[in-house]
Amino acid sequence: MRVVELRQQRKILANIAKEILDAAEAEKRELTAEERERFDGLQATIDQLNAEIQKLEAEEERAKKLAAKEAGLAIDPPVGDAVRALRPNERMTDYLLRERRDLLPDGIRPEELSLGRLIRGLVVGDWKGAEAEKRAMATTPDSLGGVLVPHPLSARIIDLARAKAQVIEAGGLSVPMDSSTLKFAKVLSDASATWKAENAPITESDMTFGSIELKAKTLPALVRCSVELLEDAANLSSVVETSLAQVLGLALDKAALMGSGTDPEPLGLYNASGVNKIDMGANGAALTDYSPFSRAVQAVLEANGIPVAVLYAPRTAGELDRLVDSTGQPLQAPESFRNLKKYPTTQIPTNLTKGTATNASFAVVGDFSQILIGMRTTITIEVSREGGDAFKNLQVLIRAYLRADVAIARPNHFCIIDGIIPPA
Repeated sequence: MRVVELRQQRKILANIAKEILDAAEAEKRELTAEERERFDGLQATIDQLNAEIQKLEAEEERAKKLAAKEAGLAIDPPVGDAVRALRPNERMTDYLLRERRDLLPDGIRPEELSLGRLIRGLVVGDWKGAEAEKRAMATTPDSLGGVLVPHPLSARIIDLARAKAQVIEAGGLSVPMDSSTLKFAKVLSDASATWKAENAPITESDMTFGSIELKAKTLPALVRCSVELLEDAANLSSVVETSLAQVLGLALDKAALMGSGTDPEPLGLYNASGVNKIDMGANGAALTDYSPFSRAVQAVLEANGIPVAVLYAPRTAGELDRLVDSTGQPLQAPESFRNLKKYPTTQIPTNLTKGTATNASFAVVGDFSQILIGMRTTITIEVSREGGDAFKNLQVLIRAYLRADVAIARPNHFCIIDGIIPPA
């Protein structure tokens, strides 16, 4: 059985185990003897699956490390080791289980932990039924009441946030950061090969390298829920996790696309030097055909990049859908555009200033595996029943923050179409 099938089987069993815990939690009771026996049996099977998966993943890991090296990611120090970069279909949770088991609490399975139980314990101070969450907390509350969310829960929220970020969906790589900084090399220019005559010397060519340094920056999110929801909702964990992931994922998108590079913001594509650019004119212009995208694809190909995706605002997606030819029929897109994966995102604005236009936008074509998002593997969470008007409204404020940074390995493998405005 392949790894993907084993993972699916493990997921099904983990969900069944979670349902048993959630049912007892909703009824505010301990597990019955029958439920405990069934739960322990499920966990034993999950452990067996984990062992099989880890065995089969060894071969996959070698291939992934080779791919990372081919992408130009070489850690410094030590020289020669690959930076672990997660592709969109890989999970931070699996990274912890496979490569950083030292970050997992002893004797606690990730599937046992619930963000809802953790938050409820922090708010009401009653940890009955949440003993695992209390034991798994990475630190005691600080002077402001913040705690480090256990690594398995942090990884799950980070994975949900990554799934909401269109830059990552388009191919952006996530680089786990086990410290606040991470430095590695990037290729500035490739080596070249030339033919030679017999007995003639070989023409030398050197690869040139630069460096990239990721420095974790703080990205906060704030969500609000009622005390009644906190006390009664059986699905509290999924509600809070989804809310946090939504705002964090959108913020990651905005940073990777539009970050100014001035602290505390990372540097995003739009403001990075070395990115190819197609200008729609001094005051911008409306799209009348697909030629700007064709030229953008060409620019990336001429830099030896592989254009695989395009990101643009939903408004731009609609305008492209409505393009028609001289007979009023939908305009046929060229193959270069059809081959691109399309990712509309609200994090590309439609109110940029371009000359006299104040409603300009842009699109980005490129190889998004050249965007690296460094992510610390922990999230800090704080809860308050008193902040703002929360006390008066019987609400709880939940503030969470992760630390991340953005780097662009090869800026010339992207092309920005700048100054897209609506039709008159």
